[in-house]
Amino acid sequence: MYARDHWGCDNHIDDDLLVRKTATVEVVRDMSNYEGDTVTRGVQDILRGVTQFMVSQLNSSNLQEKLATAEAALEEQKKFSALSDAKYKRDKGELEDILRKRLTELSDAQTQLEERKGQVNYYIDQNFALAKKNTALEKALEKDAKEHDSTVKALKDIIQKHEERAAKDCQKYKRVFDDQFYQLWKNNQNLDLSHMLPPTRDKELMKCKARLLREATLPPTTNIPGAATSMDPLEDTLP
Repeated sequence: MYARDHWGCDNHIDDDLLVRKTATVEVVRDMSNYEGDTVTRGVQDILRGVTQFMVSQLNSSNLQEKLATAEAALEEQKKFSALSDAKYKRDKGELEDILRKRLTELSDAQTQLEERKGQVNYYIDQNFALAKKNTALEKALEKDAKEHDSTVKALKDIIQKHEERAAKDCQKYKRVFDDQFYQLWKNNQNLDLSHMLPPTRDKELMKCKARLLREATLPPTTNIPGAATSMDPLEDTLP
């Protein structure tokens, strides 16, 4: 009987098997340190478990074949991992280029939006300023209109007062004129009135004759107001 070591194998295992076992363990250790994509790491975990199981079964009759198969699989896995790394780097570079272009486009779009925002804010400020200016103008026009109305009303009042005063003065001067003209005509009925227009002369003479007739028919103590001479001739009737 042959003595068995701590691996559970016979002592007659040749050095080549130990070398293969050591190499397999080293490969598994190298693979465990690999930081590739998720799929590759999953395959590595499976291969690592299979290899460890095969190593634990050193008493199997076809162990060398299994180890050789595992080593070949690990070599293929290394090649696959290298290809995956290259593809990962290439895809990463392409994605970085795409991302860089998108970031540039977004930056340009943001710049345009800021410019548009500035223009919109400018127009909004202009519209507010114009509206404020229009409001101020409307208030000024309203104030001017009120002042104008007040001025017009004041002028109308002044004109009305002047017209009333002029009418009173006209009546006053007419009474004075009628009294003076009547006295002149009464003292000299042959008074030369050729300088007067015929309608005016006839009108004044009729008023003088009517007044003279009233004085003759009324008692001597009756006071005949001078305003009677300013009456229209058509309305001059005897009392």
